[in-house]
Amino acid sequence: MSNPTSSTAAKALVDSATVFIEETKPASPAPDDSMFSTPSSLTDVVLVVEGKKLHVSKALLCLTSPAFLKMFEGDFKNKTEVPIADKKYADFVEFLLCVHPSTCKPVQRKTLDIVLPLADEYEVESLVQRCEQFVLTMFLLKDDEQSNPANEELVHFSYLAEKYKLTSLLDKCLEKLKYRTYDGNRGVRKFPEFQRLSSDTKLRVMSERLILMERPVVNMLGVHIPVPFKNSPYPNVAKSIYKYGSPSPKNAESLLSELAKSIDQLKRMFVHNFK
Repeated sequence: MSNPTSSTAAKALVDSATVFIEETKPASPAPDDSMFSTPSSLTDVVLVVEGKKLHVSKALLCLTSPAFLKMFEGDFKNKTEVPIADKKYADFVEFLLCVHPSTCKPVQRKTLDIVLPLADEYEVESLVQRCEQFVLTMFLLKDDEQSNPANEELVHFSYLAEKYKLTSLLDKCLEKLKYRTYDGNRGVRKFPEFQRLSSDTKLRVMSERLILMERPVVNMLGVHIPVPFKNSPYPNVAKSIYKYGSPSPKNAESLLSELAKSIDQLKRMFVHNFK
């Protein structure tokens, strides 16, 4: 029999070691801000982020960002310093490095979640597209970990795609999601970001999954799908097969009818749950 005291002590030791490891992990290196740290003949305005100054070109920012153009033609028209509220200094430097033509820093996985929200907020459409293309390119790599990310990562990409209206990326994510485990400890619906997806997107995921269930049944039946069924995924396939046993031409019509009823019922339940 194990000693409860020793077990507790061992658990405490593991917990403290875990905390130590987390605390001693090397922090991600801060982006190089040297090109913005001092004024030059090419800079004419200062962005102040978390009390730190970034020397930039007003004309360059206006060409890059419609949002900055509105700022400099509006409340900050004659200002030499512009406060940037509610932003982290390191994040904003990363954003500037991505949009500045002399650096045009590539989007990386570790910076995607930093750069994309800022690109969207400041309406830098070219950078938004680069973020989308970065993930799409990941999906094409031979490295399985990147081309076929874990459920949580895939749900996250789906959430970003919908939130920032990245239609090509959303289509590709949903194409992958339909093959993933839906329920269970690591099922896609267990992740909070999946619940934040719109009802339409979640319905698309479910519809695609149900279509996958439809195909083998229709192939097994060897019958033509009537027009009313052509665009309908068949739910409760297993239940219907058990009810009718091994399908034959004689009961194929009944099976298809039963499947169609199940579709209608499932759709009503699904739409009701996600209203």
